[in-house]
Amino acid sequence: MNFKNTCMNKTASMYNLVSCEQLKALMEIDIQNSAQAIADYKNILSRIQQ
Repeated sequence: MNFKNTCMNKTASMYNLVSCEQLKALMEIDIQNSAQAIADYKNILSRIQQ
């Protein structure tokens, strides 16, 4: 999960530096998918710990 967090933070940080709208759109999708994956991982881990 640390790797996924790092990748998402890197993409989010780079987002404002990008001028290409197509690349920004792809980065947005990546950020959304990563956030969903992290939420899913947390949900799975919380069920395992119970």
